[in-house]
Amino acid sequence: MITASLALLEALKTGDATRHGFLYLDHPEGPVRLWTGTGTVSWVGSDWFGVGTLGAMAGIEQSAELSAHELSFSLSGVDPRTISLKTGSVRNREAILYARWLDPENTWFDDSVVLWKGVMDYLTSREDNGQAVVELVTHSPLFNLEQSPNVAWTHEEQQQRYPGDTGFDRIVSLANKTTAGWNVS
Repeated sequence: MITASLALLEALKTGDATRHGFLYLDHPEGPVRLWTGTGTVSWVGSDWFGVGTLGAMAGIEQSAELSAHELSFSLSGVDPRTISLKTGSVRNREAILYARWLDPENTWFDDSVVLWKGVMDYLTSREDNGQAVVELVTHSPLFNLEQSPNVAWTHEEQQQRYPGDTGFDRIVSLANKTTAGWNVS
């Protein structure tokens, strides 16, 4: 259930509140914080960079069914030299979209709401007519339930998770071994 202050509710009724999106991305090179206005805004102890009309999002859905959803973000019309984000592996890293509101005097309401919380799938960048276009696809956490786990029950995999563990040392020697009337193959 979403709760809002009385001041925000009244401002929403009268049309005196402007909604803005704040996007947090847990990028491997460091956190990325963007918002839909212009300039830099300080919020929750961090600076959020304004992308204004250069940013867009698509795929916002709401459903009563338990299903995976996809939300994509794009940033276009930017000088390619200003884009420093690498498009490396962002898969399964956190992405959160918040909503915040401004009053007519450009004062922020204390209220904020999480509109979307998911994981990043992939990030691409390309140049289009001399301008950089960055696109990010995210999924709701349910998306990963439909994927097979990318692990194998091997000594090497066990060492990555639990260095020094010897539990899988004998797995290879047990393959196709017959013991006390049991055929393990």
